[in-house]
Amino acid sequence: MDDVGDGLDTGGSAVERQAVAPRIRRMHDHLRVPWRNGGGYTLEVDHDGTDTRPWTWRVSIASVDTDGPFSVFEAVDRHLVVIDGNGMRLTIDGDARAALPLRVVSFDGAATTVAELIDGPIRDLNLMVSRSGHRRRAGRLVVTDGPGSLSQVELVVAVSEQVTVETDSGLHRLGRFDAVVDVGDGDLIVRTGVAVVAQWLAT
Repeated sequence: MDDVGDGLDTGGSAVERQAVAPRIRRMHDHLRVPWRNGGGYTLEVDHDGTDTRPWTWRVSIASVDTDGPFSVFEAVDRHLVVIDGNGMRLTIDGDARAALPLRVVSFDGAATTVAELIDGPIRDLNLMVSRSGHRRRAGRLVVTDGPGSLSQVELVVAVSEQVTVETDSGLHRLGRFDAVVDVGDGDLIVRTGVAVVAQWLAT
């Protein structure tokens, strides 16, 4: 479940990608990527990979229509939040966890994880961060309903139908599941609406 393909960086010393101005990615811009097991698909929002270097982090939106196992990803931290639907019951290495709407669940990508849907299909937003790549850092997902200011933001995804986000480059108006990516070093303010922010933590 929520497969993110084979492009996982397991090392190397490639040059970091250069900083660029924030960009808007509409929902129809997100790349549809099939799961490895063929059981569904993920909409890829953004990642730091290049043509010559696999990703060390990735944000995606997964559609989960049936119960089933998650894929195993060694040395990857996983952060998940249900953004549509009633949630899932997760069993992570034998421990029961509830993935309820707009409540972030974090776990080891190497864990044996099985999902049971709660009253119908869901969509969840996922942040995966490699612990073994050239760029080692810790991240998290933050759910915000504005107004509020956040720093060290990589991107923000709108959950409600109308979201207004302010960055150093100005105001950005988003529809549901649209995103602002490449936010950069400045603060991000969610002025209106409900959104999920991928944020880096100081190490």
